[in-house]
Amino acid sequence: MGFETKDHIADQERLSKLFVGEWGGEAIKTPMYWPFDYVIQRNSKTYAVECRQRYNEHDLYPTLNLAVKKWQSLQFAKRLVSGVFLVIGWSDGWGWLAVDGQSYRVSFGGRSLEYIRVTGDREYMVEIPLRDFEFRQYESITPRAGYRTADAIGTSRKSVSNMWTPEEKSKVVFGD
Repeated sequence: MGFETKDHIADQERLSKLFVGEWGGEAIKTPMYWPFDYVIQRNSKTYAVECRQRYNEHDLYPTLNLAVKKWQSLQFAKRLVSGVFLVIGWSDGWGWLAVDGQSYRVSFGGRSLEYIRVTGDREYMVEIPLRDFEFRQYESITPRAGYRTADAIGTSRKSVSNMWTPEEKSKVVFGD
């Protein structure tokens, strides 16, 4: 079952535009249940792009956690297109990673028990080191409500897991 709010879709669109602005091509939104959010047409080739938004500064954690199922689907998508990119937005910038057969540490994780939407929100996760991303700092930061910074949560750099407010949870869209 898919979970997307209007804010998620807006974040995906914003990130795809940033990526296309840097990399070139034309972004085309895919249906909700495809294994990636956009295809990019560039120089007669097709590329897959998965967009994710995190609500913290990019260096709050040393790794980005991504569900193993999502990572496997991106690895498989390489068979279908010329290349696959994972594009991530943070509160202070954005970045991308070319998915190219990398092997990363796997651990069990996900949302904290306080914010679990469904049982599948705690699962095996791939830990992708941030140093593997091409990072771009935003020129000016005007994050939407819910973004967290190290100062906002204290200097201990503790987990901030899920950033959904009760209001955001009520906007969840199920299915297409």
